[in-house]
Amino acid sequence: MNWILYRGEKFDANFFYQSGVDIDHSFLLVSRERRVLLVPEMNREYAEVIFNGEVIPYSKKPMESIAKILKKSETLGLDYRSLPTILYTHLSKSYKKTTDISEELAEERSMKGKKELSIMKRAAKLSKTIIDAAGENPESTEKETAKELILSTYSAGAEPAFKPIVSSGLNTSYPHSTPTKAKVSGPLLIDYGTRLDSYNSDITRCFSLSREQSKIYHKLKRISASIVDQIPNLETGGELARLAKALYKKEGLQHPPHSIGHGIGLEVHEKPSLSLRSNDSLVGATFTIEPSVYFKGEYGLRHENVVYFDGKKATIL
Repeated sequence: MNWILYRGEKFDANFFYQSGVDIDHSFLLVSRERRVLLVPEMNREYAEVIFNGEVIPYSKKPMESIAKILKKSETLGLDYRSLPTILYTHLSKSYKKTTDISEELAEERSMKGKKELSIMKRAAKLSKTIIDAAGENPESTEKETAKELILSTYSAGAEPAFKPIVSSGLNTSYPHSTPTKAKVSGPLLIDYGTRLDSYNSDITRCFSLSREQSKIYHKLKRISASIVDQIPNLETGGELARLAKALYKKEGLQHPPHSIGHGIGLEVHEKPSLSLRSNDSLVGATFTIEPSVYFKGEYGLRHENVVYFDGKKATIL
């Protein structure tokens, strides 16, 4: 089977993972014999320098260039999740045997290597440093605090992994509150991550807590620690989710309206899924653990770390 990936206007995780490069409007064709990168003519010289494989430029009709490489009788694997509809239509008409390989590509990416882990450790460490600095000495408003997070990130040579979630007071009771012009008050919740060399982190911390809030926050940390300790006894995301529900019950807290965490890497949300029905393997993967609790009309708290499981031991990055 031959297969093709496409990198359009935006960064595509599968394309980058399989090609090792990030060049817009490019096609990656892979078979047992060849690795071919089709790029716009203007990116030809750049691609030849950074891509480990064959580079072929195309002009206005990339489908004609693809047709010169692939036989119509061959089975063509496509990343259905990210392939634009118009490209899928063209390819499926020309190649009658097409199959969706998006799931296997995502599963392959979930297994992290040493280089990937090294980058993600640095991203997590930087995120914690930036979040702690902003949380201990916040700006006057949620928006200004969010702005400071972003400025600190670029000053450190990184990029934001996603738009910061900075909420305080009543706004913390909304899981994904957008920063407002409201003055910062307690509790203050910061959910943020940095992006280094295309890999992401996702960390959440709470600050300015009352005595009651500190006790509940400690329970969330205890849930997190218990999950990390017991991960070696688990195999799937579903098992982890069920463990989390049991721990919430033990601590006398209501389970949040979202999962206990999510896979993370080249995408902020990727495999493994940590939903109750997930059969995704945890071995070799990086994922967040984010125990949270929300009290309607009052406040919410969340504590989030990135975790790696090598099959024997789970480690917080």
